[in-house]
Amino acid sequence: MRLFLFFLMVAACPLFSPCAGAQSSADINEDGVVNLSDVGIIVNRLLGRDAFSGTLLSRTDANGDGRVDIADVVWVLRRRSM
Repeated sequence: MRLFLFFLMVAACPLFSPCAGAQSSADINEDGVVNLSDVGIIVNRLLGRDAFSGTLLSRTDANGDGRVDIADVVWVLRRRSM
């Protein structure tokens, strides 16, 4: 399942563009760097492994479209540090 999600994320990258009202930071865990840890937080949310509330829940909507979905993962992947 994880491998499928990874390939889905990579394949979807060219399909999505950032939303106009997007947040200024894709640093979901606020550690000062945008990396795969931030992506992992969103993926865990999508898979129902973590129940977030409050601030972390709002930060997982990385592209600011009002939903937490695969588009947020793609948005963060496009902004991650290499």
